[in-house]
Amino acid sequence: MTMTITPETELKRSLTKPQFQAILAAYPFAPQFKQTNTYFDTPHQELRQHEMGLRIRQFDTYAEQTLKTPNPDHQGLIENTDPLTTAAAEAALQAGHIVSGGIVSEVLTKFGIEDKTLVPFAKATTYRQLATLPTGVITLDETHYPDSFIDYDLEIEYENLHSATELMAQLTDQFQLSTAPLANKVARAAKHVIKSQA
Repeated sequence: MTMTITPETELKRSLTKPQFQAILAAYPFAPQFKQTNTYFDTPHQELRQHEMGLRIRQFDTYAEQTLKTPNPDHQGLIENTDPLTTAAAEAALQAGHIVSGGIVSEVLTKFGIEDKTLVPFAKATTYRQLATLPTGVITLDETHYPDSFIDYDLEIEYENLHSATELMAQLTDQFQLSTAPLANKVARAAKHVIKSQA
């Protein structure tokens, strides 16, 4: 596995639990898998101020750390990802810092942010299912937060924006989905950390 730099190309909608269940029943989703995200920022929230987000994501057999940065050429974000072993991710999280030396560190340095200033501030576990269609990949997420809150959302990852937009319009009409803006998972996780500590 090697480090990667890719544009984030996805459309998103918030779901209720009944909507989530209805979409799950309507399309050929692959088996569910779990991913746990731990989010990092500086004590002064420098990443948020730069409209960036940083996470270590743990799967069953591997892990990765990803820094999302604004895409200067298009709407959306650039994902800068370092692959990690499960042991490296666990060691970093136990020590309360990210893994240095990869593309994430390189990009952070360009923004004048040092690895050692980053600390974990939020965490969430997502149970994800994917359905691959000719028009794109539908992702269904059920996310659990430390305060026991659960939310549901849908994403469409795409190569062709027009086709993905048509699919999202179809899903929105068919399942009566909300078109209200959906906060990203970093913001949602931070919100529920505050609640759990209240």
